[in-house]
Formats: sequence, structure tokens, C-alpha cells
Amino acid sequence: PLSRPAKTLSYRCCPVTEQTVPFHLDRTMMLIGIILSLSAHKIVGSPLTQISSRDDVTQSICTTPECIKAAAYILKSVNSSADPCQDFYSFVCGKFIENTIIPDHKPEFNQFIKITDKINKELKMVLEEPIQKNEIKPFKFAKTMYQSCMNTEKLEAIGNANMLQLIGAIGGWPVLNKEEDQMAYWNNPNFSWIDLEQDLKKFGLKLSTILSLTLKGSHDNSSIRVITIDQPELGIIREHLVKGFEHNEVQIYYNYMVSLATALGADLDKAKSEMKEVMEFEIQLANISLPLEERRLVPALIGPISHLEKQLPVLPWMPYLSGVLGPDIKIDHNQTVIVRSIHYTVKLSELLKTVKPRTVANFMIFKGVSSLTRYMTKDIRDIRNKFTADYYDLESTLPPWEDCMSMMTNNVPLILGALYVRHFFSHHGKEEAQNIVESIVSQFNKGLDEIDWMDEETKIKAKQKANNTLTFIGYPDELLNDTVLAEYYENLKFDEDEYLRNMINLNLFNTKREFQSLQYSVKRDDWVTRGNTANANAFYNYRKVVIEFSAGIFQEMYFDLNRPKYLNYGGIGYVVGHEFSHGFDDTGRRINYNGSIFNWWNNKTEEKFISKAKCFIDQYSDIEVPEIGSKINGINSQGEVIADVGGLSNAYRAYKRWESENGKEDLLPGLTYDQNQLFWINYGIAGCEKYRLKGLKEKVLSSFHPPQRYRINGAVKNNKYFSEDFKCPPGSPM
Repeated sequence: PLSRPAKTLSYRCCPVTEQTVPFHLDRTMMLIGIILSLSAHKIVGSPLTQISSRDDVTQSICTTPECIKAAAYILKSVNSSADPCQDFYSFVCGKFIENTIIPDHKPEFNQFIKITDKINKELKMVLEEPIQKNEIKPFKFAKTMYQSCMNTEKLEAIGNANMLQLIGAIGGWPVLNKEEDQMAYWNNPNFSWIDLEQDLKKFGLKLSTILSLTLKGSHDNSSIRVITIDQPELGIIREHLVKGFEHNEVQIYYNYMVSLATALGADLDKAKSEMKEVMEFEIQLANISLPLEERRLVPALIGPISHLEKQLPVLPWMPYLSGVLGPDIKIDHNQTVIVRSIHYTVKLSELLKTVKPRTVANFMIFKGVSSLTRYMTKDIRDIRNKFTADYYDLESTLPPWEDCMSMMTNNVPLILGALYVRHFFSHHGKEEAQNIVESIVSQFNKGLDEIDWMDEETKIKAKQKANNTLTFIGYPDELLNDTVLAEYYENLKFDEDEYLRNMINLNLFNTKREFQSLQYSVKRDDWVTRGNTANANAFYNYRKVVIEFSAGIFQEMYFDLNRPKYLNYGGIGYVVGHEFSHGFDDTGRRINYNGSIFNWWNNKTEEKFISKAKCFIDQYSDIEVPEIGSKINGINSQGEVIADVGGLSNAYRAYKRWESENGKEDLLPGLTYDQNQLFWINYGIAGCEKYRLKGLKEKVLSSFHPPQRYRINGAVKNNKYFSEDFKCPPGSPM
């Protein structure tokens, strides 16, 4: 669907005058990519893509297996009949879009998904192996869980009795009751959703059904964990729910509610009636929730519980917090709490006075049961998978092995990370990756020196933050240590014959460890938070001022130790630059070098930054995605697109510095592109993506990341070096 013509970006955020060549920027605007990075992860070239250096000078060709492979994937992706100066995305991803068939069970397909599928297939082979007596407990547990998930015969034999027993232990799910029980907890005049939330936690079901409770770094000292209260995650995105009960996606969600209740024994008419009330309650929760764009600068209430009880007396705070945290976590009225969404919390208190306790109980138990559906019988799993397929308009449901791998990824990422780095990860590229990181940080600091709109004091503080940023590449060494892993999972209980019980025990184990962390300071280099490495991704942690690159991303088009640097800088180099730039984006600029929320900018410099950032907001807000008739939300996407522009600029400058010190590298066989062009091409190919219509719609409505067409075109459009390297004529869109 993305291959159809799309509206190009109508203007650049680096304006030019009539006397200048379009997008040959002055120094200040060129470096908005660096500091608005201070806004923070046989082809024959057309005449426009042929560079004189390739024609006039004989250059060596790289014929290693790695270079041949790189040339091959470029051949498979690039549409040489498209003009990169008109629409770079169509040029670099044209064949990818034309030839890629999205798997029937996926809403989209891209390079990250391709690598993740490869990683999952590799781990699948390990998890299918017989359990060995000498294996450590975590590996035995992982194999037990995966093999239990795949053993459908055993699951069918057990049935859903354990789930129904669990529901009964909590006090019941109102919709399942055949006859009204006046003694049921939801008929108690003193019914409390807080008591029910505590019961859900005690029995290992989903928490944060009505109010979110997490632990985060304190605003003024990021090394201290504090309790954070916020609006909860809803069953489907807010943007659908606020459209009302008859909205298509809401109806799909409602049908899922009804199907799940009836599959566990509810009468159909009763389920339709009561789940409609539940659906209307969740719609009301959506309406009192704030949209993403309004949450960016929303004021929070911060202080001890005693202060909270006076300033926001809408909930019995001490009973709620101590009850959910549990008896093992001791807190008093001096415990610091952050309420991120004051608006939601106040409105929730008002709403709960108008909703029947039975409806609230039905809603909360539905959330708890829904979180465990993949651990029940095939008919229940089919209901959940059908909901996903209908929601995204998929042609089939998830294959069982992928469903089980998804369960493993969500629940035991440390164990999967340990298995992956031991069996499949090449450890030789970490030094080269670290060199790339250091070169990009160096270019960032050099760029700061060249900016004329930033005052010297702010520059010094920006460099301080840049140099204090920690980078973790691949995996923590603890994943290779049997003793450390075994000790971490020492208190996890599991039984080979009890799949659902094992998952509940795992939920209890993970929740307990999370809440226990309230008693300990935040460590920037905590290995547990860095252990989720069996995926293709990178992360920037604003409060820790830390960048993490998972082991899984160091492959394919992103990185190969034995291929030219221009490909690696266009691949993993861009990712490094992007994530690093988040430290100075619209969110990162409000956080200082040690992770505390503090405005360290000079007022005049901040005003200039906001003005420049607004250009990106306006530019992307003006883009309409023709397939769905909706515009990109420039406010929500500003952090990502600024990091794209800044990260790409820094990666390119870092490569050119490396080239100036080491000389030009060999070119790729069968291609007519020079080293600079291949940097841009590899950057573009790594971002190629194809969506189903509903997947695209979901992305535009709810993601901070715009669709890839607009990210890639926007990043090169706002970059002087691209237009120079492709010799784009004056007036070209790119």
C-alpha cells in the first residue's frame, strides 16, 4: 500500500532564500540536525546518481562474501527507475515494497521484524531441545515453559478448570454467575475496587487496570526510585475508544469481551449486556484520559503521601499504595509519590461514583483473565488470536510457535537473552561498535562548537551531558554467568505439569522483584535492565542517561564487522546517532547530565530551540497519509524526527571523519554508487517498511514514530549532505 504516490514534504526546516541553492544550508541551520539532534535510535544508477569520482578514477571493488551479500540486498531493494532527489524512499525501498509479501499474520513487515523472526527461529531450536540434568534452573524453566505452551494436547486435557478455580478464589467474575448472589463482593455496599486490585495482585493477575502504579526515578534525583501514579494502558488505543461504542475497532474489542466470557461459561445474552456496560466504562476511562500530545508537558503532583492526601484527597492513598505493593514492601507517609495525571485521577474518582460496582468488577476481572488467555485451552487462545486478526485485518492468526515465542519474550527476556548471546551472537564486533559510538559523540561535540545560536554556558552543559552518557553494547557479561542467572531466579517456583500455574508464579515473581526495587537505588549499569538482548532494537533511557543496543541488532544491514564502514555508519551508525540525539530532543533537553528533571538551558537559547523545533512540528503536521486520509501528529512525532535528522547528520559526519583519516574504501560489486551514496542507501534500506492498511492507521494514530516513508524522506530532506552527494538540482523535493 505504501507504493502508491504520497504527498512529499512541502518545505524544509532549514529555509533557503531565492539567492541560495535549495537546501545548501548555512552553518546554523545545518547543525539544527546536530542540536536538534539537540532535540535529543544489476542496478544501473540513473544520471542523477552517477558521481564523477566513479567515472574518472579507477576504484577498487570489494569482492568478499560480505560485500557481495550487501550488494545483493541493495539490488533487491532499490528501484533505479525512481529519482532519489524526488522521492528517496521510493528510490531506496521501491523493490522492497513491490516484492515484499507481508506474512498473513502480521500487520506490517520491516527489517526489524525480519531480524526478530530470525532470532526467534534460532531460539526456537534451543528451546525445543530436551532438558538436560546439568542445565541451570533458568534454562530448564524456559524450555519447560515453551514446550508446555506447544503441548496443546496436555493443555486440552487440563482444560480451563484451573482458570475458573482462580477466578473463584478471587471472589468470582460477575458475568459468569448463573444466579445473582447477594453475598458476592460486588453487591457489598462497601465494595472497593482497591481491594479487588489487591486481590488481582495477590493471585498473579493483571495489575493497573484502573490506575497505573510503577516505580520510576525521582524528578530531582534519578537514582532514587519513587512510586508513580498515572492513567492506565487501555485495551485498545484511546483514539478508537473515544469514537464510541459503534466504532469498528471498538466493536471488535467488544465482541472479544463477549466471546471470552461465554467461552468460560457466561450466558450469551447476559454476556452481551454486561460486557456492553464494561465497554462503555472503558470508553469513559478513555474520555477522561489525556491524549499523547497533551501529556508531554502536563504538570505532575510530587510529594510525600501525607502531602498527597491533603492536596489530592480523591483516593485513600495509604491503603491503596500499601495494599498493592504488598506486606513485604514497607512504606510510610513520608514515601514520595508522583501523580503524573492529576486530571485523570480526579476524573476517575468522580466517574467511579456513577458506575455500578458490578460493572467495575466485571471490567477488572476481564482485564485479569484476558492477560492469561494465551495460557489456556485452544478455544480461548483462538478467541484472543481472532481478536488480533480482526483488529488488524489479518488473513490468519499467529502460528502456535510464534505465539509461544511471544509469550517467552514478554515474560523471560533475561533467559532468552542469555541463550541468544551464548549460542548465536558474535562477540567480535563490540569494539568496532564502540568506536562508532565514540566517533559520533565526538562529532556531536564538534557540532556544538559551530552553532552560533547557542550560548557558551548551555554548550558546556550539553557537552557535559553528552560525555556523561553511558553506552551499553550487545549484552551484560552477567548473561554468561551461570551463578548470577541461577541466583536471580532462585525463588521462582515451577512445576513441569502446571503451565498456567507456572505463568502465575512468574507474574508473582516479576511483580515482587519490581516492587522490591523501591528499597534500592537506581543503578545506571544495572545488568537486569540491560539483559533483554534477544531482539533487534536500541533504547535511550532519559533518566539514566543511558543508551542500550541489543545484541540482536548487530547483523544484516545494520552491522557487519567485515564490510565497508560506509555501510556500518549508514546502518548501526545512524541508530547510534538517533538514540544519542534523544538526550537532547524535546524531552531530553529538560533532563540534565545526571538524569534529573531540570532546565539547564539559557532562556534565549531555549526560545531559539523551541522555534526551530516548531518547524519540525509544523512540517510533519502538514503531511497527510493518503492511504488513510489522516495527518501525522507533529507534536507527538517531534522527538523521533528530530533524532532522525540529528542522528543521521552525526553518523555521516563521523564516517567522513573516519574516511579522511583512513582513506576511501572499496566499492560494492555491480553497483554504480560511490561511498557517500552507499551510506545513504544503506540508511534508507534499513528503514524500509510495508504496512497493511490497519497497521498503517494504528501507527499514524498512536505512535511517536511516523511511517517510514516520511521519516526517511524527512531526514534526508533536512540534510545538506544528501543533496550534495546525489547532485540534486535546485528545486528538488529532497
